[in-house]
Amino acid sequence: LLDNNENIYAGPAERIAHVLPDESKIQLNADSKIRYNKKAWASERTLSLVGEAYFEVEKGQKFIVKTKSGDVTVLGTSFNVYNREDGFRVQCTSGKVQVTSGDAKVILTPDSGTSLINGQLYKEELKQGKDIDWLNKIYRFDAIPLKVVFESVQRQFDVKVTMTEEISKRLYTGTFEATDLNKALNSICFPMELSPIVQGNKIRIELDADN
Repeated sequence: LLDNNENIYAGPAERIAHVLPDESKIQLNADSKIRYNKKAWASERTLSLVGEAYFEVEKGQKFIVKTKSGDVTVLGTSFNVYNREDGFRVQCTSGKVQVTSGDAKVILTPDSGTSLINGQLYKEELKQGKDIDWLNKIYRFDAIPLKVVFESVQRQFDVKVTMTEEISKRLYTGTFEATDLNKALNSICFPMELSPIVQGNKIRIELDADN
């Protein structure tokens, strides 16, 4: 039985494109993994996800993405699922998506998304349209703790970031691009009056000397 289980993992600073047995396509973001049964796929299109992935699902029978925070069920559509320690979010770009978490259920249509907050699924219309930011190597934050922001930096550049607890709790609004580490650090640190001290793949975030 174990031979039938397919495990696909994208490591830090890595992205993987994977095609499922039914020609459905998945793009896995850094530090993300999926698992599914190849042999049973024709009769049961179900996989588990840890991390973040974008799905383009071929039409057919029910397709289910299982995460520890909730399940996403579709027939044929494209959508993004984010499931990490700091949250569970789903964005629909085409077709129709059903998201369930516990007793909560939300139906998404194109340009809508949902987030799990305190056990409830909150639906929102998305202004940026159909683009999934991370597919364009853009990471966008709106009043998000720096701890979470720098966890994203760690995944995209395979580095280790440390900071004081006080700095980690400060809220950041802005973007960085996962193309150049120094530019990304500057995008985050400059408006927050912080300085990144880079030593190889280790980065320490400190308050500017003037502060």
